[in-house]
Amino acid sequence: MAIPRNIRIRPVNNGSRHGFDIYLDFSGQWEYLMTYRHNGMLYDVLKDGIRLDDLKRLKPQRLPLTPSDWYRGRRHRSHVYLERTVNHLLACIDEYLADRALPA
Repeated sequence: MAIPRNIRIRPVNNGSRHGFDIYLDFSGQWEYLMTYRHNGMLYDVLKDGIRLDDLKRLKPQRLPLTPSDWYRGRRHRSHVYLERTVNHLLACIDEYLADRALPA
């Protein structure tokens, strides 16, 4: 089974609960992927829904960061943290799509 190309990643805020849910949107059919802990930078990237292809091409170092966005002081910039977070999310999505493609 071929992997569909029109996949969007959509976050759903849980309100007062911890974190937010991440869904994969397969042309209108939403499937739950995971719950992710509170992460404002990742939520800002995903908040309007982003195509999977666009997320794979995302360069976190090109995103505008304010001084308050720094993570673990000045030695470890936020874009490094965001890049690792996005890489983890992409690995989870790839694993989910591989499991979904297996015949039942």
